[in-house]
Amino acid sequence: MRNLELKAGLRQAMPKVRAAGCAAILATLAANLCLAQGGVGRLQITLSKVAMQQGVDLTQQASANKIFFTAPNRAVDVTYSARWSSSNASVVTVNPNTGLITSIGVGEAMLTAVSGPFTGRTAVAVVPAGTLNTITIAPGTSSVAKGLPQQFTATGDFSGTPQDITQVATWSASDVSGTDVASIDATGLARTTAVGTSSVQASLNGVNSNSAMLTVTPAVLQSLIISPLTIFMAASTIQAPAQIQMAATGFWTDGSRDETQNVNWSSDNLPAATIGNVASNNKGLLNGVGNGGSHSANIAHIAATENSVNSNTVTVSVMPIGEAAHFLEQSSFGPTTASIAHLQGVGFDAYLAEQLAMPQSYSQYPAAPDIPTVQNQFFFNALTAQDQLRLRVAFALEQIWVVSTNKVTDPNGYVPWVNMMERDAFGNYRDLMTDATLSPAMGIYLDMVNNDKPANGADANENYARELMQLFTIGVNQLNPDGTLQLDSNNNPIPTYDQPTVQGFAHVFTGWTFPTQPGKTLQKHNPTYYGPLPYGSPMVALESNHDTGAKLLLNGVTLPAGQTSSQDLNDALDNIFNHTNAGPFVCAQLIQHLVKSNPSPQYVQRVAAVFADDGTGVRGDLQAVVKAILMDQEARAGDFATLPNLPDPHDGHLMEPALFMTSVLRALNSTDTGTSLAGRGVGMGQNILTPGSVFNYFPPSYAIPQDYFQPPQTLLGPEFGIETTATAQQRANFINSVIYGSLMQSVLPTLNSYLTLAQNDPSGLVDALNQQLMYGQMSQNMHDAIVTAVSVYPSTSPLSRVQSAVYLIASSSQYQVEH
Repeated sequence: MRNLELKAGLRQAMPKVRAAGCAAILATLAANLCLAQGGVGRLQITLSKVAMQQGVDLTQQASANKIFFTAPNRAVDVTYSARWSSSNASVVTVNPNTGLITSIGVGEAMLTAVSGPFTGRTAVAVVPAGTLNTITIAPGTSSVAKGLPQQFTATGDFSGTPQDITQVATWSASDVSGTDVASIDATGLARTTAVGTSSVQASLNGVNSNSAMLTVTPAVLQSLIISPLTIFMAASTIQAPAQIQMAATGFWTDGSRDETQNVNWSSDNLPAATIGNVASNNKGLLNGVGNGGSHSANIAHIAATENSVNSNTVTVSVMPIGEAAHFLEQSSFGPTTASIAHLQGVGFDAYLAEQLAMPQSYSQYPAAPDIPTVQNQFFFNALTAQDQLRLRVAFALEQIWVVSTNKVTDPNGYVPWVNMMERDAFGNYRDLMTDATLSPAMGIYLDMVNNDKPANGADANENYARELMQLFTIGVNQLNPDGTLQLDSNNNPIPTYDQPTVQGFAHVFTGWTFPTQPGKTLQKHNPTYYGPLPYGSPMVALESNHDTGAKLLLNGVTLPAGQTSSQDLNDALDNIFNHTNAGPFVCAQLIQHLVKSNPSPQYVQRVAAVFADDGTGVRGDLQAVVKAILMDQEARAGDFATLPNLPDPHDGHLMEPALFMTSVLRALNSTDTGTSLAGRGVGMGQNILTPGSVFNYFPPSYAIPQDYFQPPQTLLGPEFGIETTATAQQRANFINSVIYGSLMQSVLPTLNSYLTLAQNDPSGLVDALNQQLMYGQMSQNMHDAIVTAVSVYPSTSPLSRVQSAVYLIASSSQYQVEH
């Protein structure tokens, strides 16, 4: 329902009031609409008479009638069945059963009647008794900008008593300048519509007020808003800068309008972003150029000014191709043209939010008849799936929590393992510890499944207990918060655990067997079964086969005797999870796999601190850890680096074979599904999903021989642990097959796109491929050498020039070592 305004009812009552010569007014509003259960209608409230004066006419009978729209000529009197109320009993009171109102004091009140689903309301005003002598309105003169309102008030003199009659007077506005300057409503509110002058007057009971002069001046600009409000732009050294047309909206006193061509535009960082401000057809055209050097150097702030009014400021982040590609090298299985453009368009934060929220369904492994099919699915996902960050993090975790198809040969066991690792990649590390521990695949690989309670005095199988601590969680030596070794007084490392502790954990992990098959009963040793896809089922415990004795854990903690299998397992995993080594040990390895082989202690400590507390008091939050790794200042330090002037020439890491192959194919926009990549990876030293031992394909502690450096120095290079003359040759052979052999058809459209450039400008060709494959990091010496090599081919053989250049780039050490 919408109530009509008080003054409208008063104005309807005025002729009768004036005819009666009354000095006091009771105003009523009728025809209030409502919805009834039986249909749409209204409840009409009327008064027996329209005039009453305080202290003279003290009472008046109100009446209420139901009127239905379907029968507008039929009224149903509900005066005595309605419920009546007054909003201001100090002005009027009402009998709740009869509707009899009594005037009490000067002022206004709302009279309400309710009958079933109908509600009616009327505004009531009571003015003093006495004769109205004069009316004065204010302000007498006023000046406002076009579009702004002006409120007038009217005061009546009732036998010497002033009373505000703004709401009951009749208002009028006469245009002095001959135009429709302003209109005025029943409340005395004038609305200006044109420049000029208007005369305003109020009247009541035949008495006219003074005339007030309202001058309307031209509209005034009050504020400016420029948009878009947040801008991410791409920039490339070989393409035209990205452009966005900005808009400026001016909010004037008489409305809003487009001011794009009228404002003065500005950018506080012209090398990063320029804004058109000269020609009318160029005003507001934003060009993202990119300045290199650092992320902050590519931030600009755009603003506009008009009539001394300043707009909001819009932050523009101009992301060069090298910055985007460097991030994607660390967070995906290789940048693509599309993924680079997308990241440039949304920025780091939005990209990470998208990836972290993306469902696993994009990359989930289906049932497979054999292990090679699972391996092929790995490469298909790596090449095509959208949830690239999940895949990359899961791949890193799978190289910490190692299970291999050289022992888990049943795809029904391996598929749930990889699906579980991908699911837990964005979860909590403590949950991952439980899921991996109870996975039948891990049970087979490290002998926890059917690890029976030993006879008195005998030892339980130590395999899983030892590797859980040594490789998966805390390592063999005590660490400082920055991942460096703690040393004793003799400068020797301090062991994290000893043999009795290993045995304590070994006894914790007794009594577990394969999941119970549907329809079967739990046995001491259940038959081999992994549970249904996609994640399988965890191992189950037979309590009678679990060692219930006391067990020594880390830091002198002893589990009490008599606990169940699950109690012992949960307490033991908590004991490891909360060890101070867990954060630096795990985070250092994740950094190695995603970003660099030799993270600084400060980098490790910053990320380990997030592992300890994600900012909300949660420990082990892998989403927070991954964001901390990728957005750390050390990870982003190479965004704008160019060989040979890198921040640290020994930084970065060698691409492991799986990442090397997918990166090449994705960079060249290949359509290959990866069915041949598993076999090629074997030749490069990495049989995907089949690490040679629990130490992974290569150990995280592998150090490059010192005599490679002058002066000699110790640098870790885990991926170099499988780099030999033979595997290096296989890498070159793979590039040969991509450019010249069996994989060429999948990249031919990309190669052909460079034919014109190759024919006319060999140096420009190398520049373009530097951007396509190395994102501007190619050294000048390498550039010049490749230009010389491709120029051997005549201009009439442009494809040969392109193939030669791509082969030399992708097989080079500068390409294969990501910085």
